[in-house]
Amino acid sequence: MKKEEEMDILESYEKGEWQSVANLKEEIARYQLYAKETLAQMEKITIPISAEDLHSIQEKADEAGISYQALVAQIVREYANGRLIQKPLAQ
Repeated sequence: MKKEEEMDILESYEKGEWQSVANLKEEIARYQLYAKETLAQMEKITIPISAEDLHSIQEKADEAGISYQALVAQIVREYANGRLIQKPLAQ
């Protein structure tokens, strides 16, 4: 999360715009279940990558305010769903 977004959240909180839900424990349990189910569906892989490429990905992820693992997962998801097209290799 970027610093600007954090400041917006803090300002909103300080204005009293945030309210607790009545059934907080149930809501926490519900979202914990969502997280567990999502993680259970994830597969981990190990791939070799150059230090230069990793550094570039980490910089781009930092600019986007996400982890580099999340960025790589997003790139793979977009490619797998046909939203990211590979350019033909020069011959």
